[in-house]
Amino acid sequence: MHKNTSLSCPIPIPRWLCTLLLQRGYRVEYSAASDAYTHCPEGFNEFFNQRRRWVPSTIANIFDLLYDYKRVVKINDNISLPYIGYQSMLMMGTIIGPGTIFLMLVGAFVAAFKISNWDSFTYNLIPIVIYTVCCLTCKTQWQLLLSGEECGWVGEFQKFQPHICCSGLLLSSKV
Repeated sequence: MHKNTSLSCPIPIPRWLCTLLLQRGYRVEYSAASDAYTHCPEGFNEFFNQRRRWVPSTIANIFDLLYDYKRVVKINDNISLPYIGYQSMLMMGTIIGPGTIFLMLVGAFVAAFKISNWDSFTYNLIPIVIYTVCCLTCKTQWQLLLSGEECGWVGEFQKFQPHICCSGLLLSSKV
């Protein structure tokens, strides 16, 4: 990792190793004959914790690659400027994605429930604020419990308002 990059999150070793190899000019290829062991999450709590580890490490790896992209492109014939552009778009999508989903839900609530934009904004902001406060102040077990409950609420809501979910899928497929 670049000396100016500092991380406070654990990085999965294979992903970081791959980034380091690419930055030093090596080629990384897929091999169907290789064997790898992994432990896949079997429940919500395991999956949630895995995603909580993987998302920051993905952002850190992309940032590390983009931080020194000119040198990486220069020393590695397998990394091109279009690939760097693709990684830049991934980073932008990761950053603006949650806000886009929030605004899409605000619009969906306005369309489905015939309420004002500000009321919809408030109703959609409440669970986000509650969850953020929980993540900043509570232990992991409470964060997992609240995450599971919020996922359950979304699932129940979809049963009664399926057109909101369909409009969200249509909007996200066009982006």
